[in-house]
Amino acid sequence: MKPIDCDKPETMLTVAPGAEAGVPIDAINAACTREDAVLQLLQANLEGSDVRCSDSVILAALWDVQGTLGLIKTLAQHGYASTHQAARPKAPRANAEPNWLGEAPAASVRAGR
Repeated sequence: MKPIDCDKPETMLTVAPGAEAGVPIDAINAACTREDAVLQLLQANLEGSDVRCSDSVILAALWDVQGTLGLIKTLAQHGYASTHQAARPKAPRANAEPNWLGEAPAASVRAGR
């Protein structure tokens, strides 16, 4: 197994090349739950509590939300691309044989539907 290059965050925010097709719903749910917790922390901080987080903590929390939204987008795009690529019909054959009536087969028949 090849080790993952961790020099840049972009390397870690990709879907592994050998990942199975489909929407990685568990990973998306986990990311959403994590960010919901971060947003609740920010909301509680801004609702008038006596103790307020420093601006650097608030900024780091917002950067975390922004980064995780990018991760969710990447996971959703993988799910879309992998499921639509598998469902895409094959191109019709140029030399399709006519049916018993002498007509060319319908596009849906040629695509295997």
